Amino acid sequence: MGSYYELVYTMYMNRRLYLYIFSIICVVCSAGASVQAASISVSAQSSTVQAGDTRILSVVVDTEGKEINAIEGTVFASDPIGEVFTGGSVFTLWPTVKKTSPTSFEFVGGTPSAVFGNKIKVLSFEVRVDTDASVEVRLKNIVLFVSDGKGSTISVPPQKILLSVGSGGTTVNETTEFLQSDTRSPMLSVTPIRDSDLYGEDVVLALDAMDTQSGIAYFQIREGSVVATTSATVYRLQNKEYTGRIQIKAFDKAGNSVTTYVRLYPSHTRYYVLVGLGVVLLLVFVIGKRYRKKHIVL
Repeated sequence: MGSYYELVYTMYMNRRLYLYIFSIICVVCSAGASVQAASISVSAQSSTVQAGDTRILSVVVDTEGKEINAIEGTVFASDPIGEVFTGGSVFTLWPTVKKTSPTSFEFVGGTPSAVFGNKIKVLSFEVRVDTDASVEVRLKNIVLFVSDGKGSTISVPPQKILLSVGSGGTTVNETTEFLQSDTRSPMLSVTPIRDSDLYGEDVVLALDAMDTQSGIAYFQIREGSVVATTSATVYRLQNKEYTGRIQIKAFDKAGNSVTTYVRLYPSHTRYYVLVGLGVVLLLVFVIGKRYRKKHIVL
């Protein structure tokens, strides 16, 4: 099994460990130096919104020239937060995107390679504007993990953005427009993993999916008569008796999907011994038949 998929499994078991792994450090050196640089902000298509609007806001980071490979933080809003979109982000692995209340969510994202830039996209989220005078969005507990092999982190001070709320204008639903514009299917690859140290006798599927617009919503796995739905990227097979072709579908948040298949074969030595004996018997039969034909002709 590749170490990449072990990492994917581990990050779901322990998000802090996952972040340290992406920072290429171990427990004994996890107390790396703190680098005081970089900034984070929220961008919107307009600084003024209407009561009743549904707006999409994006979290962007300026790394100040530093290369990073993971980020964590919390987003709070004065108005209800709807969907969170990770499509198009520079971070491709998301062990945590969790709503903690109707107006807040936590996130942890990472990437196998280092990224940097002055306006790199972290994620986007939907805000449903009520009738208050303004919409307030706050970013707190933001930590960037530097890709320097030393465990360095960048703690970003809390940030706040205010959007003025008007009235009497035409309401806008940016989410509807955004999802309607997403007509591309996600990309999907699946790797079956057998590792007795991690999973015992079970088999898991490592689901590697990417979507450049709305982001991956969920996966549907069909194992014979068993059909399951999951949002996790590591899936443990449920039908232990099934050894046929398994269907995996990935859906993005706009409803686009892609389908792929994997086929499992028994891993027991006895199975391959029986297959080998079958091949030998077939060869004996074919050779014997040819020998008899030759003998009859003579």
